[in-house]
Amino acid sequence: MAEPQVRTVEVVPPSRTREGVNVALASGAILLVALYAILLRVSGPSADAGKADALPFQMSFQDLPSDEQRMFRELSEGFGEARRIRGAEGQWPSPERLSRDQIPPFAPDAIDHAGYRWTLLRDGLVLNYCGTPAQAANPELLLLVQEPPSVGAEQPNAALVDQEHVLLPDGKLLHVTYWKRQKPGAPTEVQFRPEVDGWTQVRLGSRETP
Repeated sequence: MAEPQVRTVEVVPPSRTREGVNVALASGAILLVALYAILLRVSGPSADAGKADALPFQMSFQDLPSDEQRMFRELSEGFGEARRIRGAEGQWPSPERLSRDQIPPFAPDAIDHAGYRWTLLRDGLVLNYCGTPAQAANPELLLLVQEPPSVGAEQPNAALVDQEHVLLPDGKLLHVTYWKRQKPGAPTEVQFRPEVDGWTQVRLGSRETP
């Protein structure tokens, strides 16, 4: 009787070189994913993401020319002082008073070659600080403030405070927006919806309230 044939199979272990390459590739992929997550956390939302949710009549403060950035920065600071007076005295100060107190941009400024003249208009709970330049080449500026109803309004949550909502010292929530338009002219009436009359809203972005 013939003896059964015996087959010998040699098992060859994986190449150490190939194992090393696979491990290195896997480690590199994990490292890249980790670095991407860290960069997203550090950098936060991109500027393009902020522009994507802007309405057609809105623009970013960063897109303004440097001289206009300075004017809107001063207008934001001036609003902070006006808000302080409103909280202490119960009424909004006139541009003349803010000018006497040397509050920019209402006070004369040697750097301000546009020669803005400021007026205050009010209709009910809405008021406008309007800046009209002496030279038509410069844009007209507008600070629009809307106060809440004096009665029947719920106390706002501090979490609602953002670039367009600011608290008075008594806790009332103001709606505050900044505007410009390249059509200067003496203001004659309060602007309730500036975008309808050709104004562009300037979004100041995240900032500490003055």
